[in-house]
Amino acid sequence: MSLLEEAVRLADELGYEDLGGQSRLRLVSAYERSSAGPKIFTPFTWLLQRYELRRSWFDEDLRFQFLWQLKWMTGNLFSYPEVPLARIEENLATMYRIYTEAGEGLNPVHGSAFLLARHVRGVRGAEREFEAWLASERTHLSDCIACEPSTRARYRAEQGRWQDALDFALPALESGKTCSEEPSTTSPEDSPTSEKHLSTRVFGTDSPKKTTSGLTRSD
Repeated sequence: MSLLEEAVRLADELGYEDLGGQSRLRLVSAYERSSAGPKIFTPFTWLLQRYELRRSWFDEDLRFQFLWQLKWMTGNLFSYPEVPLARIEENLATMYRIYTEAGEGLNPVHGSAFLLARHVRGVRGAEREFEAWLASERTHLSDCIACEPSTRARYRAEQGRWQDALDFALPALESGKTCSEEPSTTSPEDSPTSEKHLSTRVFGTDSPKKTTSGLTRSD
């Protein structure tokens, strides 16, 4: 990260605005995958302002990177206690506007709205946002097909709706699809969405009928 921070500093010092923008996109991604904390706000705010003022600068690839980072920031701002709720809600409204103006589907926006509602109102108070997320069509900016079912399964497991959690988790686990986070957050033994935990809740045993790929749904 220090090299990217230096690249941003030098680009600004030398007046290379395009290089500074590209370096900030990479810096936000690096901060996102680290414990950099609030440092992520500075480069992301610069990118947001640039997008609002000079959208023509963002080619297809840069546009995708920015919209993805906007989704990530909106869905994770509540992880920073120093950010007031009003600011988070404002960011969600900004995400909705930007995605709409860009002609993008709203599945990622609904997903971010659900995460915020669950955080603020708890697992019993986010059903409306959850159903809106379920009803919306996936887009190229949606969470990956390994992460999305994991989040949904975890929510149902938190509610004690074990069969519903299994219905979300099982296809993801059986698909073999992976990413940098999944299936590691779905399948650990201590996870509420692990096969053992879900099978105990749904089938009354930690040894349910198996297929070659894992758990089966209840008959």
